[in-house]
Amino acid sequence: MLSEANPDDDSLYKLVKSVSKNKTFHIPPLVGPMGLHYSPEDKVDLFADSLESSFQENPEPYDDDFIDHVEDKVDRFLHRNSRRHTAPLTSPQEIMEIILHLPNQKAPRKDGIKNIALKALPLNAITNITKIINSCLQLNYFPQEWKHALITVIPKPGKDKRFTENYRLISSLGKIFEKILLKKINSHCEENHIIPDFQHGFRQQTSTQHQLLRVTNHIINGYNSKTITVGLFLDVKKAFDRMWHDGLIYKMIIFNFPTYLIKIIHSYLNNRTFNVKYNNVHSSQ
Repeated sequence: MLSEANPDDDSLYKLVKSVSKNKTFHIPPLVGPMGLHYSPEDKVDLFADSLESSFQENPEPYDDDFIDHVEDKVDRFLHRNSRRHTAPLTSPQEIMEIILHLPNQKAPRKDGIKNIALKALPLNAITNITKIINSCLQLNYFPQEWKHALITVIPKPGKDKRFTENYRLISSLGKIFEKILLKKINSHCEENHIIPDFQHGFRQQTSTQHQLLRVTNHIINGYNSKTITVGLFLDVKKAFDRMWHDGLIYKMIIFNFPTYLIKIIHSYLNNRTFNVKYNNVHSSQ
C-alpha cells in the first residue's frame, strides 16, 4: 500500500488541518466601567463580568406572596421525591443518531473533544457513553462537570465591537445528554398539548415562516372583511439568561412532567459555572 501512495496527495493533510485548526478573529479594545481594556486577559474577564450580570434577577417589583407559594411548592415537591425515580433509558442507537446530527464546526467542550471526533468513535465507546447517560437518568442527576460552560465570543454583524453586549456568547456543554432530555420534554409537551398551536418557536416542524404566514393570513382576512388588524410585539431582553428557575420547575410540576425529568432539570439548572475563552486565554471566573 505504501508503494501505491501518491506523495502529491494532500487530502489527509487537509483533513487533519480542518479538524485541528481554530478560527480566530480580532477583538478591538473593549469599553468597560474603568475605561478601555486591551489585553486578552482583561477582555475575557470583562466578558465574564458582563455575562454574570446578565444572570441576575430582574430588578422589577414582584408579587412576594406568589414567589413564596412557588418556592414552597418546589421545595415540598423535591423533599417529597428525594428518592430516585424510574426513568426510561436511552440506547446506543439513539446516542449514535444524536452524534451523527451534531454540527462538525461547533466549539469543543471543556474536554477539548470536537464533534467530528465523536462521530469517529467505535461502537464500544458509544456503549460506554450510553451507560453513563443511563446512570444519570437512573440517578435523576445532571453531572456537575457538564454544567461548566466553556464560552467563546462571536461578534454580532453590524454592531460596534467595542462593547460586550454586541457579542454572542456560545457555549458547548453536555450536548448529548441535553438532547436526550429535550426529546423527552418535547414528547411530554406534544402528548399533553401543553404548547398552544400558535406557538411556533423551538418546536419541531415549525419555524418563523409558519408564524409569518399565520399573521399574514390574519391581516388579509381582516382586510377582506374591512376590519382593522392591530399587532403588539414584545421583545423580552435576556429572557433565557434571567429565567426564574423555581418558576420553571413550578410549571413542570403543574403540567405533570415525570418526576425524574423534573429532578434532572432542577439539577441541570443549579450550580452552573462558566469560563470565557479568547485567543487561548481563559477568564478568571
